[in-house]
Amino acid sequence: MKLRRQRKLKRRVMHVQGPNFVWSTDGYDKLRHWGFYIHGCIDAYSRYIIWLHVGVSNKQSQLILKYYLDAIKELEGKYMHLLLLFNLYIYL
Repeated sequence: MKLRRQRKLKRRVMHVQGPNFVWSTDGYDKLRHWGFYIHGCIDAYSRYIIWLHVGVSNKQSQLILKYYLDAIKELEGKYMHLLLLFNLYIYL
């Protein structure tokens, strides 16, 4: 925190090969006192928002999986190899 206030905090640079090569997901639970959580995902190359959802639970990892699978489905199977790889991982 002290480094941030002094503006000496060095940011890391992330190099990505192209669009939809890396998706970055994160959750925000600071609003849990009011009963909701925010989950989001962006494309690391273009900073395009893939999804942004508000839910009532932070304890169910199946929700993040559903958001991910819905996003791939919305892309009309253009990245079906990611879906197949992810499904293999789940069922092994």
